[in-house]
Amino acid sequence: MNYVLSFVLIMFTVIKAGNPDVSYSPLRTLDHVIWDGNKISTWHGNHGDVVSYHATGNSGLEWPIGSGKTAVFHSGLWLAAGRINGVEEIRTAASEYSSEYVPGTYGSNQNAEVFHIYSIHAGDDATNPDWQNWPVDQGAPWVDVDGDGVYDPNVDNPDITGDMFHWYVMNDSNFAAHSSLWSTQPLGIEVRVSLFGLDQNSPLKDVLFIKWEIENIGGNQLDSMYASVWSDPDIGDANDDLVGCDPELNLGYSYNDFGEDLIYGTTPPVVGYVFLQTPIMPALGDTAWVSGDTILDYSNIPMNAFSMYMRGDDLFGDPETAQQAYNYMNGLIGMTGQPYIDPTTGQPSTFVFNDDPVTGNGWVDYNYYPSGDRRFMMTAGPFSMAPGDTQEVVAAIVIAQGTDNISSITLFRQLAPWIQLAYDTDFSVIGPPLVFSNHIVPTTTDDAIGPYHLEVDVQANSGFELDTNSPIVYYGVENISSVAPLVSGGAGNTFSADVYGNGSAGMFRYYFYVEDTDGNSVYYPPGAPTGYLQFEVGPDQTPPVLENFTELSNSIYPAGSEAVKITASDRFSLDVDLNYQVNNGSIQNQEMNRILETERYETTLTWSNLILGDQITYWVVAVDGSGASNTAVSDTHTFTIDRKSTRLNSSHIPLSRMPSSA
Repeated sequence: MNYVLSFVLIMFTVIKAGNPDVSYSPLRTLDHVIWDGNKISTWHGNHGDVVSYHATGNSGLEWPIGSGKTAVFHSGLWLAAGRINGVEEIRTAASEYSSEYVPGTYGSNQNAEVFHIYSIHAGDDATNPDWQNWPVDQGAPWVDVDGDGVYDPNVDNPDITGDMFHWYVMNDSNFAAHSSLWSTQPLGIEVRVSLFGLDQNSPLKDVLFIKWEIENIGGNQLDSMYASVWSDPDIGDANDDLVGCDPELNLGYSYNDFGEDLIYGTTPPVVGYVFLQTPIMPALGDTAWVSGDTILDYSNIPMNAFSMYMRGDDLFGDPETAQQAYNYMNGLIGMTGQPYIDPTTGQPSTFVFNDDPVTGNGWVDYNYYPSGDRRFMMTAGPFSMAPGDTQEVVAAIVIAQGTDNISSITLFRQLAPWIQLAYDTDFSVIGPPLVFSNHIVPTTTDDAIGPYHLEVDVQANSGFELDTNSPIVYYGVENISSVAPLVSGGAGNTFSADVYGNGSAGMFRYYFYVEDTDGNSVYYPPGAPTGYLQFEVGPDQTPPVLENFTELSNSIYPAGSEAVKITASDRFSLDVDLNYQVNNGSIQNQEMNRILETERYETTLTWSNLILGDQITYWVVAVDGSGASNTAVSDTHTFTIDRKSTRLNSSHIPLSRMPSSA
């Protein structure tokens, strides 16, 4: 992983491929680095973009790290107020394709080097220059080990979360920065930003956490205020995406349509966002949660809107004014300010596509629009900020990959509560309560009845306990319709079952289900029950497939040798033989050997004592290991000796000129 890959951006213009509406021309010094603390790698900048295309002109978030596959083009925080000092007026501070934030504390020199992005790894010490110069004067979190109120890098330390921690401060005081987007007056805010994550074998390896600490510095009373996490997701190809939300879980997400993505293929992930902590508002008798502390007589504001718009759309297009942006943040159609209407109920809704794309029922994106280049935002509000007030917003970017586009949605929704629990417990509880491992897949068989032996290990994470009576397996041929208990094998946490087919050939499909003693459920494989495991059963009637059969030269005699290769594939083991004859002589054969870990088979054919005009005919026969011994025969190749050569390989059995058959 990169420690910090950074560069200074002085003046830069880029246009998103296929999107003439997106351009960016900053006239200030910016710092862009890569956060790559787990399987996520993302460019981000010290002016508010948590995923940035500015560094390269391409999508900023790569997943999995090192793959070259990207899932998010650009993403950032939007803040807006609709009432300033008691007067109706919209002001914004947003990081969209351009940003209204500048680096640094409020009113400072935005180009000062001290306002770069600081990076600390778990296990670092004062030899890291960012540790040595940790910006406590800018508001960076730190631990005052000796209690003297003065940061001493040889005694005190940065207060970080996770295995990689990035921190910087930004503000919206620069009027020129606002003119690059919607040209409002500044809100007068300072935002301290943390990016962090954990690199371990748990679902958190696919999660990036972002914390924004927002302070009202400018002296304005800010009311009717909203905070939005905005994203332009591009899961592989930019033009095949769909979006949805789950208001009860504070989720917004993007997923691929039902075709094969050009980048991620048939198993595209979901890119999801989770509101883990939202702004707070007075609520007598309630309790809010802020960075692990409880705040009495306040409550966290739930997500109030999920809005979607599309590149180039006349009605649902990119906002061009502050009013249009504020409309989207309020869960209204940006261009008109009218409500979105749920077509299944005929009623207004601030949550677009809030029904279930797994079942396809209700207000689901693909039921009403073709897939395309989507943007979305999830918003919490309204709230107020008096001068000097501070609010915090914490969100997570989550990548979830199931067995297809729909099971990826299922997996994302299953993981979201455990990501919330990990954050709420300061990461003392990580991931789901139970973990599956050592799954034994039945060997492929042409028996359509069974039994088929299924086996899997189930381990409880720290703080949880397995309900040993709960493990079951759901299964069936083509359609999953049966259930059987998984029985403990008496050794460790291994559970198994012998299950049966229905006598028909097809794909035997199954998934596992288990509960902990508190009733929390976990499925395997990831994304089940939408996704599932499978293997083929039933009487095998399909012969092997033979392809890419090489042809021998016709230009050599009286002796020589040459490799013969062919691709042979089947769901059973194969015996592959090369058959050959000279003229009309007796048919000979020799075994072809499989090239390790491939479907290619080869052997070397050697001959001697041939004369001009001799004709060699050869072909391949493959027999599978099923009970039916299905056989495939390749095309027959023939060549005639027409020129002398001196090549000879005596290490192989020679093909001598044989007498003609009677």
